[in-house]
Amino acid sequence: MSKSTPETNPIERLLQDRAQFVSWLTRLNSAEGVPTVPEGVRSRVRADYERRLEAVLLELRGHTSALEEQVAGLTARANELSGKEAELKEQLSEAEVRHVVGEYDDGKWDGIRSELTKVILALREEINNTGNEVTRLNDV
Repeated sequence: MSKSTPETNPIERLLQDRAQFVSWLTRLNSAEGVPTVPEGVRSRVRADYERRLEAVLLELRGHTSALEEQVAGLTARANELSGKEAELKEQLSEAEVRHVVGEYDDGKWDGIRSELTKVILALREEINNTGNEVTRLNDV
C-alpha cells in the first residue's frame, strides 16, 4: 500500500490506496506473472483486496462534498487556463499578421512566435493535467 507523508491529505491517500487495490486486483485477475496457486488461495487474496477496496470506497464516499469542491475548483482552473490559451493564440495570430504585412521583420516574428508557442504548450500541458485530475476524481 502507499506510504502516507505528512503533506498527503486524507483524500489523496484514499485515492492512492484505491488505485493500488484496483491495480492489484487487475494483476491478480489477469494471472500474468502470478504464480500458480490453488484457486482457494487466489480467491482468498481477491476477497481480501475487494474488501479493502470497498472500505476505501466507503471512506471516500464520506468525502463526497470535498471531492466535489476539488472537481469544481479544478474545472474552474481548467476554464481559466483555456481562456488564457485562447488569448495567447490570438496574440500569436495578430503577430503573424503584423509579420505578413511587414511590420515585424523575420527576427522579431521568430522571437514572438517562439515565446508564445512555448507558453501555449505549457498551458496546454497544464490544462491536460488538470483535466486528467478532474477525470480521476470523477471516477471515484
